[in-house]
Amino acid sequence: MRKRVLLALVAVVATLGSVVGAQATGPSGYEFVTMPDSVKIAVSVKVPDACYDVDVHPDGCPTIFEMSGYDGGGADASDHGTLAGEYNLGQLEDDSRQLTRHFDDEYLGREYAVVHASVRGSGCSGGEFDLFGWQGALDGKFIIDNWIPKQPWSNGDIGIVGHSYSGLTGTLIASTQPEHLRVISVSGLIDDLYRGIVYPGGVSDYGFPLLWTGGIRTAYDVGGGLAPRLVRPARDGYPGQTAECIEAASTKSRTVLNDAIVQGLSDTDNGWYQVRSLINHVKTIKVPVHIVGAYQDEQTGPRGPAHVWEAIETPKRLVLTNGNHDTAGLYAGTNVTRDRIDWLNKYLYDVPFAGGLSDPKVNPDKRVRVYLESKEKGDPNGIIDSTDFPLPETAWRDYYLDAGQSLVDTAPSGGSASYVSGSLRAGWFREFGETAGAPLTTADGPDMLQFAAAISQDTIVAGPIMAYLDLASTAPDTELYVEIIDQAPDGTRAYLQRGLLKASHRAIIPSNSDCVSAAGAHASCNDPGARMYRPYRPHAYSDLLTPGDRYKLLVEVWPLGHVFRAGHHLRVLVTTPPAFDNYYVYVPKRPVGSNTVYFGPDSKITLPVIPAGSATFVKPLGAARSCDDQDALRCVHAGQY
Repeated sequence: MRKRVLLALVAVVATLGSVVGAQATGPSGYEFVTMPDSVKIAVSVKVPDACYDVDVHPDGCPTIFEMSGYDGGGADASDHGTLAGEYNLGQLEDDSRQLTRHFDDEYLGREYAVVHASVRGSGCSGGEFDLFGWQGALDGKFIIDNWIPKQPWSNGDIGIVGHSYSGLTGTLIASTQPEHLRVISVSGLIDDLYRGIVYPGGVSDYGFPLLWTGGIRTAYDVGGGLAPRLVRPARDGYPGQTAECIEAASTKSRTVLNDAIVQGLSDTDNGWYQVRSLINHVKTIKVPVHIVGAYQDEQTGPRGPAHVWEAIETPKRLVLTNGNHDTAGLYAGTNVTRDRIDWLNKYLYDVPFAGGLSDPKVNPDKRVRVYLESKEKGDPNGIIDSTDFPLPETAWRDYYLDAGQSLVDTAPSGGSASYVSGSLRAGWFREFGETAGAPLTTADGPDMLQFAAAISQDTIVAGPIMAYLDLASTAPDTELYVEIIDQAPDGTRAYLQRGLLKASHRAIIPSNSDCVSAAGAHASCNDPGARMYRPYRPHAYSDLLTPGDRYKLLVEVWPLGHVFRAGHHLRVLVTTPPAFDNYYVYVPKRPVGSNTVYFGPDSKITLPVIPAGSATFVKPLGAARSCDDQDALRCVHAGQY
C-alpha cells in the first residue's frame, strides 16, 4: 500500500523509485535466514559502527525489525530501496529504507540496527506466498527470537516498525508473542479485511483491494524485492547472493484457492478473511503498542487503527489525524514521526517520555492524541490528549433529518423525502488534485438527499459517527452512502468522511458490537442506555428487503476529527455509493429503485462532540484554517459542484 499507487501502476518505473538520502555506516548486507521447515527468508541488514563499539554499546544495539513483500530483504544498506532510485528514475517518500534515516545515529549512544525481511514467497524469500498468513507471522517470530539475538551487533532487544503492508505484517508477528520483542509502532492498519476494505458495510470495493493485490504489490515485490538482489550483489561484494536468490526463489509457490483475489469474489464473510484480520489476533500481543491512523486514508482506510487499538490490552498509544495514507508513516510529519520514535526509545533505551522531543511530550496517562486541522507533513492547529477511544469526554449530539433539507435538534413529527437509488453517482479522485473532476450527475439531482444545519458556535468533532435511517425502498435491496460535509460561508465544501451499508447486510450481532455507556465508558451493547458506535454485522447472508416496508438502518460512518467553525454549515448527503471514491471503486450490485427516508426519531446523524476546553489550539478558533490548507481534505469551491 503506497502513495499514489494507481498513478504509479500506470508509470511502473516511477513506482519503483525511492528517496536517496542517509549515509550507510557500519557493516551491512544481504543475508538468508533458514526457517525450521528449511525455507530461506531474505533479509537486509544495516548496522551503525557504534553497535560494535564496546565503549558505547558493550552488549550491542537494539534492533528495529520490519517485514513486508516490498523491497524488504532486497533493499541495500542505504536509502536505495529499489533499483530505480539509484538511477533517479523516480522518487517515492515511503520506501522502507527510510527507516535508516530515522534510526541511524539519531543520538550518540542511541543507535539502532535495522533489519528488513521479505515475507515468505516474495522477493528472494522462498516458500509459499500467503497474503497476511499466519506462517509469515511465525517466520517473523523465528527471525526475532532465533536469528537477530545471535548476531554480534544485537543486544537481544527488538522493536517492530511497520506501515501499511509491513504494519499489518508486523502486528501479526507481535501476536505470536516473540520472546525478544519489546515494543511495536505500526500504522496504516486494516482491522478486518472484509469489513474494513473489501466489502465496507457489505458494499463491493473492487478498486484498491484488487488493484493492490493484483498489480501494485507484485510490482513492488519484483522491482524492490527480487530484481535488486539479482543485480546488486556482485557490485556490492556479495557475488554468491545472486545464485542464492535464484535458488531460494525457485522454491516459491502459491495455492490458487488461497489467493486473495479468488477469495475476494465472495460477497459474504468467510474463514479466509477472518484468519487474516488483525482484530482476531491482537488480544494476544504482550508488548507496548503505538498506532497511528489518518481519517482520509485512501488506501487502507480510516476504520482500522482505532479498532485495533481498542482491542489491545497492553500499554498502548493511539495517534489520529486528518491526512492521507502517507500521513501515518514514519516518513510523515514531524509530530507523528517524533511521537513514534519517542515511544520506541522508551521501551528499547528506557528513555523517559519527558526526555523525548515531542512537543507537547508523550504523556503515558493520556493514551490517545488527536491532531486537528493538520497541514501536509504535520503542523496541526489543535491537539486533544485523552485517555481512551471513543474519547470519554464525548457529548454525543443528534441532528435529525427533516423536511426542507434541514437538520434539527429535536425529532420532527413526520414527513419524508425520496430519491432514486442505483444510478451512477459522482466520483472523485484526490490524487488528480483536491478539486479536480466533474460530477457524473447534477449537483442537486433526484438521486440524492441533502440536509444541512447552521453551526452557531465552534464545534469540535472527534470520534466515530453513526447515521440512522428510517427507510423504505421500492427495490429488494439498496446500497447507502452517507457523507459528512463542512460548508464554509463562501460555499466551499470540505468532504470529510463517509459510511456505507448494503441493506440486505443490515443484520447486527449486539454482543460482538462496540458500545459506550452514558458516562462514556466502554459497555456491553446489551446494557440499558448503551450507545452503539461500531456495529458488528455477520455479513454471512443476504436478507432482502420487502419493497415498501420500512426498516430502521444504522450506517457506520468512519471516525473523524474536525472543527466546524461558527458560521459554517454541517451538511449530510444520503445517496447511492459513487462510481469511485478515490482509490475505492464500488461495483454496483443493487437494483435501481426509489428510496424514501421518513423523518422522525429514527432518522438522524450522531456526532461525537468534544468540549472546546479539551483541545489546545495554536491559532484561536475564530481564525479558521482554510479547507485547502488542511491535509487530504477534498475541497470543492462554490460553483464547482
